[in-house]
Amino acid sequence: MTLVWWAIPILIPVHELVHAITTPCCGLSDKTVVGFWPRKLLPYAIYTDALNRSRIIWLIVMPFLTLTVLPAIGMCMFGLGWPLLYHFILVNAGFSSGDILQVPIFCFQVPRHALVRNKGYKSYWRAVRHGYDMHAGGNSGARHCRG
Repeated sequence: MTLVWWAIPILIPVHELVHAITTPCCGLSDKTVVGFWPRKLLPYAIYTDALNRSRIIWLIVMPFLTLTVLPAIGMCMFGLGWPLLYHFILVNAGFSSGDILQVPIFCFQVPRHALVRNKGYKSYWRAVRHGYDMHAGGNSGARHCRG
């Protein structure tokens, strides 16, 4: 049980950094913000510009895939029985549960060709015409990264 407590302060920042790396320019865009919320004692990563729905879903699931699914597959494939890794996998699965609950919302309530912008705990979307270049005009920042 002690291993779980050690996993928490390590995994939370790593989990948020995986979110940040999934933003345009691998987190190096000036629109990617990584910070710490002192009142809640939590690190966070946000992207301040609009992203298309697929990119948002990808951003949401990446920490679960990279810190839970891939290590679990690796443990099974290589027959590893490391308790520390097992606890890290379980702790991240718990952290990812809030993220994963958002996926059906984006899949079923946001149109496929929509731009999504997050403001705090709320997400707003805007329908975009089919065939419209999502990156034109700097809407998502994905092609023209600045600093």
